[in-house]
Amino acid sequence: MFTQNDYLPGEYVIRESDGKKLVLTNYRIRYDDEDFTSIMLEKVSSVKVSSIYHFKYIIWGVLFLLSGPFLSDFLFGDLREVFLYFSIGLGIFFIILFFLTRKHLFIIRSDGGDAIEMPIRYLSQKEIQAIVNDIEQAKVERVANMHRLPVE
Repeated sequence: MFTQNDYLPGEYVIRESDGKKLVLTNYRIRYDDEDFTSIMLEKVSSVKVSSIYHFKYIIWGVLFLLSGPFLSDFLFGDLREVFLYFSIGLGIFFIILFFLTRKHLFIIRSDGGDAIEMPIRYLSQKEIQAIVNDIEQAKVERVANMHRLPVE
């Protein structure tokens, strides 16, 4: 959690997400969830929304559903029914797994390779666009201010 003691001199909050997991200040972006990540604004290289799907699960599911009835024709007796139900069960399992493992992420990458990946289940498209605009504006201002300050 981001407390008042964590601020740098002259730092102020521009935007906070619900629950204060994502905090954008005039110097940095911090994300505190399972992992803690802080990226200085001048190091932000890209911001994007991405959906991650594991298509291998849907492919396996369809293969098991289609091959089960076909391959069970070559078996006899109880083995035929066991194989049929097993392959249909596995097919349904993999299709359900496909839907359970989908992720929609808001990703902020730094030029050093680290990234903030935040699930966006409850954010509207309008809120996402507002966050992106705030990050871009804060970065422009931060970089402009860095070049104006004398280096000692």
